[in-house]
Amino acid sequence: MKIYEIFVPSKCLERDVPVNIFVPDAPSGKWLLLLHGYGSDRNEWIKKSNIIEFAQEYGVVLCAPSCGNNYYLDVACFLGEELPSFMRKYFSVPIDRDNASVAGSSMGGFGAVLLGSRYSNVYGKIVSFGGAFIIHDIAIGNPAIVRGADINYFRQVFGDFSTLEGSERDPLSYVEKAVQTSCMGDIWLACGTNDVLYRSNTWLYENLKRMGVSVDFLSVPGVHSWSAWVPYLKEMMEWLVS
Repeated sequence: MKIYEIFVPSKCLERDVPVNIFVPDAPSGKWLLLLHGYGSDRNEWIKKSNIIEFAQEYGVVLCAPSCGNNYYLDVACFLGEELPSFMRKYFSVPIDRDNASVAGSSMGGFGAVLLGSRYSNVYGKIVSFGGAFIIHDIAIGNPAIVRGADINYFRQVFGDFSTLEGSERDPLSYVEKAVQTSCMGDIWLACGTNDVLYRSNTWLYENLKRMGVSVDFLSVPGVHSWSAWVPYLKEMMEWLVS
């Protein structure tokens, strides 16, 4: 496994983005974009899981950028356009939806669905572990999610709550467009049954099914933590390369 810690230039962000790239000894042509959770960075997946082990086993190139805490709303152009082009140019990976996937944890799970549906021509499979799908909860003022939270932070990230659902800040708005064009990828959701976000994930699952998306939902024991998600990484990888 070769490891690269680099800074990728972005015209749309007007800055360089720190990215870790992991290339297995025998690449299969598949590559996976890894999105971190709130308060974390490009090292989260590597430090808290054994994802490298499975990437090496299945020949999957991993790409993990540091993207801040804005639920990936401000970096979509980089992750959906510039970074795939960079990966194709310098790491010889395809940027077609049959070979590229995106996975995220918590806030990164939200970002994976947002990015995978907005750029459904690039990412054919989408994975979320304990995804922070809080759009509906914020809109309805669900106390289980917003009580004690920094409302000013949510307003800074998502703007007007009254117009949030169905807007360009809502992943389901991009899912709907992708479904209409028959270009929506497959989705794999996993969430702990005692996770504070479990009801949000089941709500998302039901809406995705209603919209005609091919989606699997894995209810796993545990809370909102990597200890609940790590046991299912091999299953995730097998699904991604199938």
